[in-house]
Amino acid sequence: MDQPHLETDNTRVAIECLTLWMEPDDGARYRAVQHISRLVHDADGPGAVNIISGVLDLSVFLATSLAKECGAGEEEMLGMAGDFLRQLSLKLPN
Repeated sequence: MDQPHLETDNTRVAIECLTLWMEPDDGARYRAVQHISRLVHDADGPGAVNIISGVLDLSVFLATSLAKECGAGEEEMLGMAGDFLRQLSLKLPN
């Protein structure tokens, strides 16, 4: 399997997992965890490394999209996205 196709597949799995995680009902996160566990442990599934890779690719896309919406140009997007992440980290409870 070629690398670009694998990256696309990994990102699609990440979108699927995040979509399940964001469902509004009380059992959504439990079902999402069950689904992710199946993906990790199924011999034909993507496995943990590919899931994490997809989540990171999706995160970069979302963070840079936020930076772009906040006015960053193409050359500033990654820097501003990094700033958002550092600010978020500082706001997390100890």
